[in-house]
Amino acid sequence: MKKNGKVYYLSMDIFFAETVAGCVRIACEHNAVMELEFIEKNLFGTPIAIPKALQCAFNEKQLGKGSTLLPRGTEFQFMVWNALLQVPLGQTVSYGTIAESLGGKSMARAVGTAVGANPVAILIPCHRVLPANGETGEYHWGATRKKSLLGWEKVNKHASQLFKSFHRL
Repeated sequence: MKKNGKVYYLSMDIFFAETVAGCVRIACEHNAVMELEFIEKNLFGTPIAIPKALQCAFNEKQLGKGSTLLPRGTEFQFMVWNALLQVPLGQTVSYGTIAESLGGKSMARAVGTAVGANPVAILIPCHRVLPANGETGEYHWGATRKKSLLGWEKVNKHASQLFKSFHRL
């Protein structure tokens, strides 16, 4: 909720998980994932089952009303993030290809900026975007993590298996 220019979270649930690429913090509100970010510390508390919002988010193909993915972003960012949701597990796409699908290859830099601003790592698969030369390229969470995620996805069939355990502090 926004009031007097400030954002207030009404009912934020925070979870932590171990993934094949490191530990993450998951922020959910109203049964929707708002943020998923890698963290450096292993913050573990009480083991829990996979959170419902996260379980449902693995199959999302579009952001918006009714989605279990609810990041904050601009209209253009949502267009880019929706395009990322269409990239199948184990496959990659170039920034230019996404830009073309949104109106023109000249938008590739803007696409790159939107990809880099993705607040829901893994579930909105920004790691599947590569430069036109096919190299790994940059990744907000580090090139090593990006390579790890891409390598894991090539040999596994279900994104839910990226997560090894869940915890609540």
